[in-house]
Amino acid sequence: MYYTDNDTKLSMQKSLDKLRTLVYPEEDISVITYPKNSDGTLSYSPLGFNGNFIYLTVNGLYDDLFGLVESLSIEIDDAGVWATTSDNFMDGSDVKPYPTVINVSLGFKIINNPKIENNKYVYNFTDSII
Repeated sequence: MYYTDNDTKLSMQKSLDKLRTLVYPEEDISVITYPKNSDGTLSYSPLGFNGNFIYLTVNGLYDDLFGLVESLSIEIDDAGVWATTSDNFMDGSDVKPYPTVINVSLGFKIINNPKIENNKYVYNFTDSII
């Protein structure tokens, strides 16, 4: 990811924030309630977290591939420059330098439920069957 002006910098920051949310469980927490004990007390009420399942589309390669984000790595490119939109950032400006190039790696776990056609598994990896 890279930016060249303030608008694309803000867009890049929003994209990185969205990617970060995909690594964590959903915001909603489910309470699992078991039947009461014979004395009327609750036996156990654990909290349940749902994974962030998504459909991944890589234009021209995959279309709505179901799974979850397994890992996310965000690194600042050592060879990249840091830029700012302020002429006087050294004099206490609120606008600070920001890396212009950020490397992002995403690990994706595929969860696929193949169809059976003509006694063969048909996976939904691409739009066309090879």
